[in-house]
Amino acid sequence: MNKKIIWQFVRMQKTAGASFLEHLREQFPPETVCPHHFEFQLRNDPHASDYQLYHGHMSAKGLENYVTIDRHIFLMRDPAERLRSCYYYWLDNAEPNANSTFFRKILHMSFTDFLTDEDPLFRNTVFNAQARLLAGGMFGPDNDTRTNIIGPDLVLDEIVSAAKKTIDDAYFVGITEMLDHSVRRLLTKMGRAEPEFVRRINVGKLRAKAEETSAVIQDLITKNTQLDQEVYDYALAKFRGSDTE
Repeated sequence: MNKKIIWQFVRMQKTAGASFLEHLREQFPPETVCPHHFEFQLRNDPHASDYQLYHGHMSAKGLENYVTIDRHIFLMRDPAERLRSCYYYWLDNAEPNANSTFFRKILHMSFTDFLTDEDPLFRNTVFNAQARLLAGGMFGPDNDTRTNIIGPDLVLDEIVSAAKKTIDDAYFVGITEMLDHSVRRLLTKMGRAEPEFVRRINVGKLRAKAEETSAVIQDLITKNTQLDQEVYDYALAKFRGSDTE
């Protein structure tokens, strides 16, 4: 009897994960797809280990408590653009999510405040979140901290090395800026038919970049995404390089 392959799409916020998932989810029977969007929700699910496809804002490390994943999938985005998109998306959705401390506070924060606040609730969200997630960090354990990446307990160089190893070991790593190509390449690798077009879901609003173009803001973004940038550049080079193999 063939062993059922267990998959996880590890979704970092604002990397076009909803659009990517729309096509991935169609490759599995609906009843085998985990219905949860956040890691902490699995604690109360008696069927937490019974699904075939896990997705949502759930870390690879966190899911080790419930199930052994055979194939990991990641999607990465340019760090500066992702950070900017996160802030405005969360700001737009703050009032409907006012039951969360994070969203109540961000409602009154400028982008500068968001980038400089030393409260762990925001520091864990802003500082090199993509690299830390790939290196073994975990999403926050409750509704207040669900935007956070906690850990890992590594020095900066170790975070980069661990994140690159995760990329090397993953079944697939796509690139947000090349979303159509990423979707088609994944489905081809899975032996499935490519879609006629790639749907766009949950896209953030386009905004003028007046405040964010200042040298001060650019410096703050750079300081908060240096590890992310190195890991993203590594993933992007691998993605582009596979076209020539």
